[in-house]
Amino acid sequence: MKNGELEEKDVNAIFNAMDELIEDARSAKGPDLHPLLRDRIILRLVYSAGLRISEILEIDADSWNEPLNHGEDNSTTATIDIRRSDRILKIKISDNMLIEMIKEYVRDVRPQFLMEAHAFETAMFLSQHGRPLTNSSIINRMKRVLERAGLGGQGVTLHKLRYAGIIARFANMDEEKAAYLCGDHGLQNIDRFLYFPPLDTPDTPDGD
Repeated sequence: MKNGELEEKDVNAIFNAMDELIEDARSAKGPDLHPLLRDRIILRLVYSAGLRISEILEIDADSWNEPLNHGEDNSTTATIDIRRSDRILKIKISDNMLIEMIKEYVRDVRPQFLMEAHAFETAMFLSQHGRPLTNSSIINRMKRVLERAGLGGQGVTLHKLRYAGIIARFANMDEEKAAYLCGDHGLQNIDRFLYFPPLDTPDTPDGD
């Protein structure tokens, strides 16, 4: 970490740790495999799409729109709708790996969670008991990932992961999108985060 914020190597360590935990659970055929597959998607939505945990908890299962192919390169884009009182915020997902993870979750994982509860639960991300996740439950589950990544006890938060993702693709973002993602920090404070190069594949919320 640098100046209390995540560097690129820290982000890589977090995602590698999550992948390792999933492979361990898959090999052991343990009960934590499905929750870990769900948690990996949440981490990637925080980092790649710039979503706050509160926004992720607002996502309904029917707000996931299957990807469509675009162009000669057969690239794909899916969307997730977050409903507000006065509008619908469309989140573009063009990361093919993340799209496949969400498709697997919707097809194979979420139905298993629903078996433990009311079949008409609408929240996208559920606990093993079929209830909507809470902010505290997500934070508690991420502690294990941070420990595996060697970042336990260092003040790493999902908020910091979100801002690391924003900065990683800041150079490719227009000002309106950047301002939305920066939230209370504001564009005037963004320069203090600029210490590693941007990535090539931004996935950011659409403006109105």
